[in-house]
Amino acid sequence: MHTHAEALKILGCSKSTLHKYVKEGRLKRIKRGRHTYYDEHEVAALVPVVEEGKKKGHKPIKEKEPIPLPDNVASEVGNIAANSKLDAVGMQYLSEAAKWLEESGLFEECDRHVLLDYAIHAMLWNRYIVLAMENDGVTMNASGSMQVHPYHRIAMDHHRQMMACADRLGLNPKARQKLKPKEIDDIDEMEALLG
Repeated sequence: MHTHAEALKILGCSKSTLHKYVKEGRLKRIKRGRHTYYDEHEVAALVPVVEEGKKKGHKPIKEKEPIPLPDNVASEVGNIAANSKLDAVGMQYLSEAAKWLEESGLFEECDRHVLLDYAIHAMLWNRYIVLAMENDGVTMNASGSMQVHPYHRIAMDHHRQMMACADRLGLNPKARQKLKPKEIDDIDEMEALLG
């Protein structure tokens, strides 16, 4: 017989997944007083099912079409990415940011290092959030209680850094207000009438 904590550890799944298997009838729960036990043979039989579910649950990320960029921006983006270790996701974020900056007329003034940092943090945020979700986003500590998976914390740190870079580049509305000077209409009413 396995305790609840042992079954979770052996299966490598979350409490909700274990509860789902009990509810579906794949695993029989045995209650003795306040303690819950599971048959060791049933738990062992579920290990391949859980592993297969982990493989099926996460679909591979489909490659996106490259973003068409003007020639001068494309060469600049290529130069920025040449010495970095950006994967396809990082290049996607870099290209999207560069395209938006070019369309809004901010590409020439933007700091290339901040643009590269934005792409790197976006790439790492994506990588660690996928790793955290593969582990159900939670982990068990020594006492058997659940806590946020360390990969999730790392992903959130990269997200904060990515958003700080986005603010500096003007990739969100609030930051754009700071970057573009507000136009003040100081046209006298009389000048407007005289036209």
